Amino acid sequence: MASAGSGGSGGGDCTPNPNVADLLQNLKITEEEGAVLEFSDDEDSEALAPEVWALVGKVLSPVPVKVSTVYSAMRPVWGNPVGLKMRAVGEKINNLFVVEFGCPRDMERIMVASPWMVGK
Repeated sequence: MASAGSGGSGGGDCTPNPNVADLLQNLKITEEEGAVLEFSDDEDSEALAPEVWALVGKVLSPVPVKVSTVYSAMRPVWGNPVGLKMRAVGEKINNLFVVEFGCPRDMERIMVASPWMVGK
């Protein structure tokens, strides 16, 4: 069996199964395509934004509700999801909260089962 590029007979330099080295020898690259891009595994970890799975919720109440009250009521009801964080947004009288989850599966599960009640 003749190897690629051995100059065997049979229609020029076309081989039935050329290897990568032979294909690269015939490759024609323009100056623009020849630009070199450098990549490194040592990328700055702070430059990469972490993925955040979050929801915005509102407690419908005529009085302001504390974040700790909502957190204490919802955490066990939601099955104690890993990475659960909660913080108030805006003025306290708005009762708006941002809830962050450790994984998208918990967030989706909680969304499907909404709405939720805090207290009465």
